[in-house]
Amino acid sequence: MVSRAAPGERPGLRLFLDTADRAALARWLPTGLFHGVTTNPTILDRAGLRSRFDDIAPLVQEILSCPVQEVQAQCWGTETDA
Repeated sequence: MVSRAAPGERPGLRLFLDTADRAALARWLPTGLFHGVTTNPTILDRAGLRSRFDDIAPLVQEILSCPVQEVQAQCWGTETDA
């Protein structure tokens, strides 16, 4: 999880875009409506991405270039370091 929330920030309504689809991200993230983005292996698979760090890292960087405060992404590895 990557978060940019300010220390001591009070939680309020936070909307998350639950997708890894780049077209949806490009359409909705620039609006500023979403606090962040969440993904999981099923969502990544539907977007044609593997649930591996090397595949998710560029997506996360792309998301963080938009006005979001938090990104949550799940990935798999066959070793602890992975």
